[in-house]
Amino acid sequence: MVQGQAVEDRPLSGAALDRRINQQVYRIFTKKHGLKVSAESTRFLQDLVKENDVELSATEESFDYIVQQYVQQQGASGVQGVVQHDALLQVVQGILQKAVVTNAYARDGISTGPASDGDDNGSSRADVQLSVEDDSAVADLNTMSAYLHVVDAQSVPHIQYHPGLGMFIKGRKDSHLLAPAESRTAVFRERFELIKQRLLRNDAFRVPAFAATTTSFFQITPIIQLKGKRPGVYLLFGMLTSIQDGNYHLEDPDAFIQLEFTAATQQSAGMFTRNCFVLVQGNYTELGTFTVNVIGHPLPERRDNSLTAFTATVDYFGAPRFTEDSTTLMRIEQNTKDMSFVFISDVWLDQTRVLDKLRMLFQGFSDAIVPLAFVLMGNFSSTPYIYNGVESKRYREGFDNLADIIAEFPAVADQSHFVFVPGPHDPWAPNILPRSAIPTTLTGKLMQKVRNVHLSTAPCRLKYCTQEIVVFRDDLVTAMRRHSVLPVERDGNNHNMPIEQHLVQTVLDQSHLAPLPVEIKPRFWEHDHSLRLYPQPHLLILADKYDLYQHEYEGCLAANPGSFPNNGYKFLMYDLSTRTCEPRYVSLALERICKPC
Repeated sequence: MVQGQAVEDRPLSGAALDRRINQQVYRIFTKKHGLKVSAESTRFLQDLVKENDVELSATEESFDYIVQQYVQQQGASGVQGVVQHDALLQVVQGILQKAVVTNAYARDGISTGPASDGDDNGSSRADVQLSVEDDSAVADLNTMSAYLHVVDAQSVPHIQYHPGLGMFIKGRKDSHLLAPAESRTAVFRERFELIKQRLLRNDAFRVPAFAATTTSFFQITPIIQLKGKRPGVYLLFGMLTSIQDGNYHLEDPDAFIQLEFTAATQQSAGMFTRNCFVLVQGNYTELGTFTVNVIGHPLPERRDNSLTAFTATVDYFGAPRFTEDSTTLMRIEQNTKDMSFVFISDVWLDQTRVLDKLRMLFQGFSDAIVPLAFVLMGNFSSTPYIYNGVESKRYREGFDNLADIIAEFPAVADQSHFVFVPGPHDPWAPNILPRSAIPTTLTGKLMQKVRNVHLSTAPCRLKYCTQEIVVFRDDLVTAMRRHSVLPVERDGNNHNMPIEQHLVQTVLDQSHLAPLPVEIKPRFWEHDHSLRLYPQPHLLILADKYDLYQHEYEGCLAANPGSFPNNGYKFLMYDLSTRTCEPRYVSLALERICKPC
């Protein structure tokens, strides 16, 4: 018995060890999870085990944890294909980076691994033979990059509310740019059902268990039920539209009715444009029209209420899920100080003065605390684009110049993430939402000199620990104000409210970034779900040429960094630990530091 045990403890040769690892890879990846592993990925796993001196008894558990991370990050497409080396390397690097952070908080007694059956295997799988000696590693940007994900519009899952089932379900898997005509109808029907379910869960519309009268709650009357009813006061909900020229109508999935606005019509805060979903209270007339007494946007719902109303497994955002529980992520988020995002809009790369200010900005941050990410938004040129070879060369030169400037500061170029969001006048992004990302043919030098470059769409989404951030670049203030059905400045309680606050409330009440007619803001119909704001994000960046502002509404912080060259080179700096925005500007002083406004 002792001799047999000695044989088992004898170290395996290189070839024998590789065979044992291959067997475990097959057992975990292929037999248990149904994944095919490429030869290059298998060799990578062999080297990973041998370099980290992982015991064979622990490799199966480590492989199982790696597979879970891989499936979460790659989604259904990754599960159906072959496990490639690049994707697997990214997953393992993320595990190792997060291990540095989670181990730093292990002494606080917080679980850092996936849920387990009461043992400590969750944290041991996550750290993968790594350890830290102090908390200083927590503030390392490369380490915290594992908690940052950039989600473009094409990666946002299509989730729709099913009124018959009373739950959210997955919509179509493949969205096409050239969609059939019925997809346009489905866009408005899905928005109607999404807002209506949110509205009916509000206490003001919820029917009490023992209601003595119907006056104790608001009751919405479907438009089709008005037929045959006597004239009287009713409350309707539907989409504001114009079916006949010169008249406005309210439309729901079953019927529509003509609206009549008068001088006595009262309105809530916000902007009212066609294709907005609104509540109207008024009088149904004998002529079959509806005289509006009060018009308002649907009542908002805070993010926590939206999430608790349905199962937590619904993925509205699209970013990979973290294996750490929300308590751990929140603790990491709050205790990792000096982590920030910088938002800059209208980065005109064809202007020498803008490039000079960017050099000063990067210099100031490199001498102080380097942000985790710079979010640079278009337009990336100050002049209209002409479709010829000269203009294309000018755009490429602008990004090449930016690459040279960033490369002057190695701390910024190697550690920070750079997220590029196209503007409404950038040539590669037609006036259709969501806008496509910047072509890689224009950013080759930038991607060579800067380590972390993300060419994203407009809108795009950022996920950091527990925070969800939506970034959108468009001139919404002007568009919404120009196409409002009712004037924004009216006598009443709202005449002193800033115009940008009306915009913020409208966008969040509508749960949509562009509640405008499709002929004003065209969109790819089967990608309209990427413009939705449900549940509300923690931070909403509505980058606009309008003046810099920030407003908090129902727990969501909405902000506009303003036009960088036209507003005194101002930008926004968002502190990730305190969740606060601070306006800043590039100082004119010789020391070239970034000062708060």
